[in-house]
Amino acid sequence: SVSITSPTSNSTYTTTSSSLNIGGSASDNVAVTRVTWSNDRGGSGTCSGTTSWSASGIALSSGANVITVTARDAAGNTGTDTLTVTYNPPDTTRPSVSITSPTSNSTYTTSSSSLNIGGSASDNVAVTRVTWANNRGGSGTCSGTNSWSASGIALLSGANIITVTARDAAGNTRTDTLTVTYNPPDTTRPSVTITSPTSNSTYTTTNSTLYITAQASDNVGVTSVSWTNNRGGSGSCTYDPPGGWYSGGISLLTGQNVITVRAWDAAGNTGTDTLTVSFVTPGPPVISGIYHNYIGYVDYCVTGSGQTFSGHNYNVYYNYNDPDGDADDSDGAYATVNGVDWGWANIGGDGFSGSVTISYCNSSPGVLLRITHTDGGGHTSNELIHRLTEP
Repeated sequence: SVSITSPTSNSTYTTTSSSLNIGGSASDNVAVTRVTWSNDRGGSGTCSGTTSWSASGIALSSGANVITVTARDAAGNTGTDTLTVTYNPPDTTRPSVSITSPTSNSTYTTSSSSLNIGGSASDNVAVTRVTWANNRGGSGTCSGTNSWSASGIALLSGANIITVTARDAAGNTRTDTLTVTYNPPDTTRPSVTITSPTSNSTYTTTNSTLYITAQASDNVGVTSVSWTNNRGGSGSCTYDPPGGWYSGGISLLTGQNVITVRAWDAAGNTGTDTLTVSFVTPGPPVISGIYHNYIGYVDYCVTGSGQTFSGHNYNVYYNYNDPDGDADDSDGAYATVNGVDWGWANIGGDGFSGSVTISYCNSSPGVLLRITHTDGGGHTSNELIHRLTEP
């Protein structure tokens, strides 16, 4: 009799090894003289030993292999035992995997801080799992196998190499990679400052057309600058390197005009500056509040017409309000006293309101003055009448 006891005493055995080692025992009423083996898929040989025997390195073919062990005695009697060995060759075929979304290219650029990916995978047996990893940090398991996806993959600024790995039950793997460049969105607003006709927040003019210049800058770059007038009208500004912008003629309406200058960048961020412009229609000044101080009698006086004589000297004062500010022009303001041009008045103020001082001589007290005020724009005021007296 003969029995196979190794690798199993069962009648069947499964292995992924291409060769088999077997062993067992044999007995006879006289003596076992030889033990042999054979494989129905090919191959045979003599075992080592008799009552305790073994054989190694039996070649297996894929699928079922019926191994027959035969024990013989000197009289030629035989006994057999069989073991059906199923040989499953190991899976050495690597799966395939492809990233198809958001692109099937090897590179991708985004301004989103998270990424969704998807693709396909296949294997000669079966794909058991698909995973992803980011070389900048983070990893996870994808949903699905043959058709897989992963969402919400966190990205860091710059290049992120996303590696997707498909695995089968035998541990074979294959990868696909996608290099994702994350450019964080530009959220920085440009800065813009109006520099002319003033860097102040308000400006008054008698000119119905305004020209402005501005300086603008941005962390990436200013793409355009425009202006609007809350009283109507808008337009674009022209670039004047290295950072200046200037407008064409902006039409003003009487009263306040709020001019808004807006700078844009490529991301759509904007920055603004405003200038409130008061457009004053040209008109004559208004004078009021006249009074005088008696200086005293002097031996030498010069009249407005250039005459000289001894007489009484006065300082005459009055206030003015010039709606268009022409008194601030380089021409100053011109006083006329009793129909005689008295010369340039001594102006103190901002051009729109202030005070005027005139030095006046007369041969006798009690003279009646008639004073008008002409501003630099040629506009003449109302007339003030004032009598000079001594203390």
